[in-house]
Amino acid sequence: MNKYGAILSQKAHLTLSTISTFEVQPISTEVQEGGVARFACKISSNPPAVITWELNRTTLPVTTDRITALPTGVLQIYDVGQKDAGNYRCAAATVAHRRKSMEASLTVIPAKESHSFYTPTIIAGPQNITTSLHQTVVLECVATGNPKPIISWSRLDHKSIDVFNTRVLGNGNLMISDVKLQHAGVYVCRATTPGTRNFTVAMATLTVLAPPSFVEWPESLTRPRAGTARFVCQAEGIPSPKMSWLKNGRKIHSNGRIKMYNSKLVINQIIPEDDAIYQCMAENSQGSILSRARLTVVMSEDRPSAPYNVHAETMSSSAILLAWERPLYNSDKVIAYSVHYMKA
Repeated sequence: MNKYGAILSQKAHLTLSTISTFEVQPISTEVQEGGVARFACKISSNPPAVITWELNRTTLPVTTDRITALPTGVLQIYDVGQKDAGNYRCAAATVAHRRKSMEASLTVIPAKESHSFYTPTIIAGPQNITTSLHQTVVLECVATGNPKPIISWSRLDHKSIDVFNTRVLGNGNLMISDVKLQHAGVYVCRATTPGTRNFTVAMATLTVLAPPSFVEWPESLTRPRAGTARFVCQAEGIPSPKMSWLKNGRKIHSNGRIKMYNSKLVINQIIPEDDAIYQCMAENSQGSILSRARLTVVMSEDRPSAPYNVHAETMSSSAILLAWERPLYNSDKVIAYSVHYMKA
């Protein structure tokens, strides 16, 4: 704060390190030899937990082509064999906390002799995701079939998938790194039997949130007393930002002279006290931004200021008594007062 006014700083957010109990824990399952096994864990934490898996309480190596551990907390095991049978559990770890899930057993059933053909089935498709800019997201797709289906991805709007920020994890999961606004859309996973037109699809929507950014900024103004000042401020973001105005760091509320219309601040009948720093604030769930401009009120040396403490009193059905006090500045220069009125 100085003689020209005061401004509000950017907001800061303090978050504490936390971890919840498991929202999803692995469930025991029976899988036929050569099939696909899937276990899932889900936990909320700040910062996000790193999830690892154990088989019979020993860390499970996930460097093989058959086994994929997604950062979302899903474990996928393809071409299941007797050596995969046992008890699985996940461990969630942050800098400050570590949690282990309940155990779930994988039972492997010997394969039947008949190698019957069966069409592709997606046993775990992608889920709708809402994310912030620069995050990493994984769209899961697990399919079974005989012969083993081929997984491919596309966008419902037929735009090409960004190859620079996208890669396939394991046997068909799509991972998008450093998410940008153009990554938002509906993604389609297709599981196709090789060499045929037999396929099945599953789809999910990726929504990308973005903090506010200014499209138009207010500009500093110099205006005479009794004049009008207009400040314009526009911002975009997802979700749409809420706009508010501050004068010397304090929120402005509309009154008779000062009006706010979405992106505009209009000050009518300017008085010396309007000389200040004005800030426009745009805010949504992803953050807030501030832009500032100054209103300088020019005082005419010989012009009186407006009369003050104007009040009206009803005398009868046709008479009103109007009273006011002399102006604070240059009242000796007043020649006459004029009253303006209009029908309500």
